[in-house]
Amino acid sequence: MKKFVTLSTVLLLACMPVYLEAQEEDATFAIKQKIIKQDAAGKFEMKCLESADTLTEANACLKKSHELGSEGTRTHFDSWNEAEKKKTLAELEEVMEMGECIKKAKTMMEIQTKCFK
Repeated sequence: MKKFVTLSTVLLLACMPVYLEAQEEDATFAIKQKIIKQDAAGKFEMKCLESADTLTEANACLKKSHELGSEGTRTHFDSWNEAEKKKTLAELEEVMEMGECIKKAKTMMEIQTKCFK
């Protein structure tokens, strides 16, 4: 029994790598756009929390950050002291560095292998 391959099947198979690459580029672009949008909120949050000395000030920083578009999971602090401040700022710094890495990445593979440690 002979198998017939239609021209559309050949074209589909020939174009598949290009299609998959375009899909990856779209996903990479979407992630980068989201990171860029989050960047301003993250920078604000970092600067604000650096100067926050009280629990009220720290929670006001979080609230404003969310209003600016932050998608951070923390909605409030239960306590705010030097140890909490230092820990939170270190975590934010790590997130901001990851965001910079993602913005520089050209492919999803780079994002996965270089940016997520």
